[in-house]
Amino acid sequence: MAKGVKSLERKFSDIEKQLSGFIAFVDTFVEDDKEVLSFKLSQFDRLNAKYESVKEEIFTFLSDGEFNNFGGKITTCNEHIEKLEVRLKSLNLKYSKNNNETGSNAVSNVIKPCFRLPEFSLPQFNGDIETWFIFKEQFKEIIENCGLNDKQKLQYLQSCLIGIAKHVQTVDDTNDSLFLALEQRFRKYVVAFSSDIKELFRQIKVQEHQQDFLRILWSPSPEEDIVSYRLQTVTYGTKPAPYLATRCLLQLAHEGKNKYPLATPVIQNSTYMDDILSGADDITTSKEMQRQLIGLMKEGCFHLYKWSANSEELLKDVPTENKEFLFNENDELVKTLGLSWRPREDTFMYRMNLQEVPVTITKRTALSFISKLYDPLGLLQPIIIKAKMMIQKIWLLKIDWDQNLPRQEIENFQRYVAELHQLKDLKIPRCILLKDSVAVQLTGFADASAQAYGACLYVKSENANETQIRLLCSKTRVAPLKTLSIPRFELLAATLLSKLTSKIVKIIDLEFDEVHLFSDSKVVLEWIQIQLHLLKVFVV
Repeated sequence: MAKGVKSLERKFSDIEKQLSGFIAFVDTFVEDDKEVLSFKLSQFDRLNAKYESVKEEIFTFLSDGEFNNFGGKITTCNEHIEKLEVRLKSLNLKYSKNNNETGSNAVSNVIKPCFRLPEFSLPQFNGDIETWFIFKEQFKEIIENCGLNDKQKLQYLQSCLIGIAKHVQTVDDTNDSLFLALEQRFRKYVVAFSSDIKELFRQIKVQEHQQDFLRILWSPSPEEDIVSYRLQTVTYGTKPAPYLATRCLLQLAHEGKNKYPLATPVIQNSTYMDDILSGADDITTSKEMQRQLIGLMKEGCFHLYKWSANSEELLKDVPTENKEFLFNENDELVKTLGLSWRPREDTFMYRMNLQEVPVTITKRTALSFISKLYDPLGLLQPIIIKAKMMIQKIWLLKIDWDQNLPRQEIENFQRYVAELHQLKDLKIPRCILLKDSVAVQLTGFADASAQAYGACLYVKSENANETQIRLLCSKTRVAPLKTLSIPRFELLAATLLSKLTSKIVKIIDLEFDEVHLFSDSKVVLEWIQIQLHLLKVFVV
């Protein structure tokens, strides 16, 4: 228990230091900076939640003698938190009141929350498919080369839509869904499993009065008459099929939430179409989760098969015909949303079907090879960024799609593709956490060069006996063609790291004790500290 006490002491000491920082901030705060206040309030809320969690551990697990070391500290912290909460919210309320009174006549040294976009003469689109391609080309010609970010381009596009086109809604792209599913629901579990829902669409019946919309014409052979068939179940390839399948699964989870409490969140949060990726921190919970999943799915007439797991115990009661992975002497690989997972070793592997590179390489051939590099978790970015840089260089040659590349570019590309075969020896641990972790830390790094910039995140976990560090994900970008200074590239890298961290913290469903982000550029670190109105537009 001594090690547990020391861990709690470290956590409590960190909370005390952060409280001291908040007290210093409140005592010295003199400017009405809404962004700083908002950020500090969100930080304070997270600190308060962390404090309550640590306090609960102290009350629950420590003996009376051990608790005496914390009694006075808890009283002091409670007083500080109450005073800070009142003071911070008072400052925020004061700023909001002043901001409402001043309106658009705000003092010049306070940065306004938004900027007016430049005006362009843009075409309009009313939803008529015949005019779509003309509108698309005109819009791209005006907007694409204006140095606008994605959000600004979206604002312009929305301003061009009229009529029924104005009511079109968008959803997240597939890559983001894959990224979220793999990161949040699969890499954090000690015991992991995957399964498929057999013939998902065919188990969902379409209402009888709507079946006429799913009629098909069919003839077994040219000699026989053509027969009209009416499909009675959801059909793969039809536009509403993915929605209907997902909606049915969510309804099933909702109806079974009381009877199957462990299975419900798995269906709600860890299912991607007919693939289920989930797990738990121990085998007992995993087996109960598996049992409930099978039972809940059975009530909806869905059958789970292709079971794989990194634990032989979890697959023991699964019939052989429903297993995709068998714990035998064969070193089997399991495909998991595009990745190769070796359950026995519990590692990710990369298997690419790379054909022999032809002697003649064109822009089309090069792009075809690069498109085979699939890296949803961002674990191969140091390798993939090199390919992106080569493609950018090929684009600058301004040659046709099927024109041969210069000899030097062909040699460089052939050498690169030949080296890709070494990826078969790469093994990446699936689980990012130690069992029974008592402290989890997220650490990020940003760096840049004149050719590219990138960011990466690592997870550090500690238990009573050891410490482990695992690569969580990374992201890279090719440097824009417009010449920029190295500090500005470093700033782009820091921005990329900030966005990546924000996304990961939201989706991975882990409580990080600490988050540290690093940049080796002193200029960037200085820019971050300077008030926005003193900086150039690019830096802002």
